[in-house]
Amino acid sequence: MALSKLKTKLALPPIIYLLWKTINALSNIEWLVTKSMLLQPYIDPIWSFLLSPAGNLILIVVSVIWLGYLLLRPTTTFPPAVEILSPKNRALIDLHTEVLGLVSPANSSVQLFIYSGDNLWHTKHPKVVAHAWTFPNCQIGDPIPAKEEYKLVAISGAKQIESDTKISDLPVGEAQSQEIILYRKNFRTTTKS
Repeated sequence: MALSKLKTKLALPPIIYLLWKTINALSNIEWLVTKSMLLQPYIDPIWSFLLSPAGNLILIVVSVIWLGYLLLRPTTTFPPAVEILSPKNRALIDLHTEVLGLVSPANSSVQLFIYSGDNLWHTKHPKVVAHAWTFPNCQIGDPIPAKEEYKLVAISGAKQIESDTKISDLPVGEAQSQEIILYRKNFRTTTKS
C-alpha cells in the first residue's frame, strides 16, 4: 500500500502534488475553527475598538509616528577609512604574502601600493567584499630582492590605476592607510671584492 502511494506521488507533477496536499490540509480546517472559537472572546473587543472612530484615529497616529521614525531616524555616517590588517608593521615576509584589510564605506574601491627596490610604487587591486579586502598571493618586490625594506599603503576612492603600473607619487583618494614597513626574509647583502 505504501509503495503504491509513493508511486502516485512520484508520478504527479510537483504543482499537482502541492495542490493535492493543500486540499488535504483544508479538509482538516475544523481544528483551525475550533482554535479561533477559543480566542473569539479576546479578539472581538479589540477588533470592534479598532473599527471605531477612536480606534481609527489611534491607528493613523501610530502609522504616522512609525513612518516619521523610518524617514527621519538618525543615521550614523562614518568618514571614509581604509586600513591594512595583515601583514603587521615591521613584519618579516616572503616574496608572496597575503595582504588583508578593512574599508569603509562598504564595497569602496581599494588600491594597494607597494614601494619597491626601484623607488617606485607598484599598483595592485585587491578583491573587496563588503568591508573587507584581500590580496591572497601578493608579490612584494622581485624574486631576488634589490633591497631589504618595502612599504605598503592602501588607498580607497582614488582614480583607478591599472594593476602592476609603476608610479612615483601616490594618488589622492578618499582615505589612505597608515604606511606599513615590511622586511623580506631572504634578503642578502652582497659586497664587491
